[in-house]
Amino acid sequence: MVWALYAGACLGSCSSGASETGGQGESSGPPVDAAQGAGESHATPVDAAAPGDRSPEAVAITELVRTLTPPDLTWTSDRLDAHFHAGREALARLKQAEPALGRAALGRLLADNPEEIPVRNGLLEVGAHSAPDDAEPLLVQLVTEYGHRMSDRTEAVRLLAQTSPARAEELLGPLLRQERLRQTMPDAEFLLAGWVTACEQTGTDPVEVLSTVAGNIFMQDAARHQAVEELGKHPGTLSRATLEAVLVESTGNGYLRRKAAQALSASLPAETACSIFKRVAEQEADQNMVIFLLNMLEEACG
Repeated sequence: MVWALYAGACLGSCSSGASETGGQGESSGPPVDAAQGAGESHATPVDAAAPGDRSPEAVAITELVRTLTPPDLTWTSDRLDAHFHAGREALARLKQAEPALGRAALGRLLADNPEEIPVRNGLLEVGAHSAPDDAEPLLVQLVTEYGHRMSDRTEAVRLLAQTSPARAEELLGPLLRQERLRQTMPDAEFLLAGWVTACEQTGTDPVEVLSTVAGNIFMQDAARHQAVEELGKHPGTLSRATLEAVLVESTGNGYLRRKAAQALSASLPAETACSIFKRVAEQEADQNMVIFLLNMLEEACG
């Protein structure tokens, strides 16, 4: 199956990728079983691309690889610009192709195991979008298992949320609800972005997880900042309670507190927001925060 083939093809070159530290520390247990809870698969097994394959799909993928391969930086700016746009256009076109082309993209990734991140990401993106059933097991494995390149794992979070949102919710929700992640994962801000994307596609209310992340003082700051900003787009009782709690938080993260104030201003009637800002400003010890709240009062209440 594609995920097993990928792991075998990747182990040698991914040993250096395993040392990337973009996650949450060393794994405290065995790798997660990628197939656990996935249910019956309707995917067609994907093999590594056969040498000398001249099928239309293989030719298209070869051209994609050529287009995505990073250019010589000595090129003139117009050539660099044309190369960049050609890559974007090729991705946009091939993402809409038939599943056979998506399987060819995944097969090329397995066979060639290219070093260039744009090429790897492009093959994975085409495979995920044009053959989502075939790509899902591989994406799940990349998201959950330690040892693969962190750049691959981070891209897999994004693509799984876009192409298999229900499965993404199953994986990402429990991770984001943990006070501290217990295994090496992509940075929490990428997990949270995947959660939001998946919820948008399935219609799931994201607020409970957003509130958990925003209020978790052990969570990475970038993820908390993102969660607070997203809460401002989802007005409600829980969102307001979380944002008010963050606004008076004493952890020293002034930027987070300011984002909470901005989210409250965006999601509440002006009169309500102003009453909150006034109450907090009257008890605030940080003079810079007082000035910020007074500015918010002037902008929101006149």
